[in-house]
Amino acid sequence: MTAIWHRLPVAVRAVIAAFLVLLAGNLPWGVLATANARLNPSFPWAALVMACYLWLLWRWLGGRGRRGHLRANPLRGRVWGWSLLAGASGLLALVELLSVLGRLVSAPRQQIPSHTPYPFLFALSALVMSGVVSGVFEEASFRGFLQAPLEQRYGPAIAIAVTSLFFALIHLTHGLTLLAFLLPYYLAVSVVYGILAWRTGSILPGLALHSIGDAVGNVVAWRRGPPVARPLIWRTGADWHFVLALSVGIILAFVAAWAFRRIEAVKKWAS
Repeated sequence: MTAIWHRLPVAVRAVIAAFLVLLAGNLPWGVLATANARLNPSFPWAALVMACYLWLLWRWLGGRGRRGHLRANPLRGRVWGWSLLAGASGLLALVELLSVLGRLVSAPRQQIPSHTPYPFLFALSALVMSGVVSGVFEEASFRGFLQAPLEQRYGPAIAIAVTSLFFALIHLTHGLTLLAFLLPYYLAVSVVYGILAWRTGSILPGLALHSIGDAVGNVVAWRRGPPVARPLIWRTGADWHFVLALSVGIILAFVAAWAFRRIEAVKKWAS
């Protein structure tokens, strides 16, 4: 079996490994959360069990023979700082530019799952853990097990492009109409995470940003509901909301580009 595996092309092995890691993280959480919701939602035991499982699986993924593909390499403090600045400013720029896109073309309405029938603590823990699971295993699978081998074989540009395509396609679960609108956003988000992993040589900064961003986004969407759609500028003109979002998005994009360039210099200095 091992011989057959190593005969497969690098790209095929990387894709298979990435999706197995993704399933290994997301499938158990789906089962645990569903069981907790049906059996005893008054006590959020699913999040506690998942936290233990996540830690054990993370240790196994980073074990001998897999550590290089996981790419969870430790970083020095200054590299961490510039990495978080680059990633956060890049992602926030995309959020602002997404709101700009929503003023240019009509966006399909997003369905926000309702957790109101469940106790507050269960809903909160489920939403936070869902964000952590997504962040940890999407970075481990896509920027780790998929992108890392492709980088070594084909270079960073092709590796990031292929990874971003697969990353966008997994969001088909949100529906084809919504994916068609959000496709440029998902591709760009993956490029930010991909460049961050490539520049730093580690998935850890992207994992931290991804997990925190998804967890906070889940909770905010739960408490506030879907964002209020503003009218297209073709009907109302470019108001201050549109101009501000566009300006902030462009400024943050320049900050991200500058910070990404600084990562390499800081890495050389730190070494």
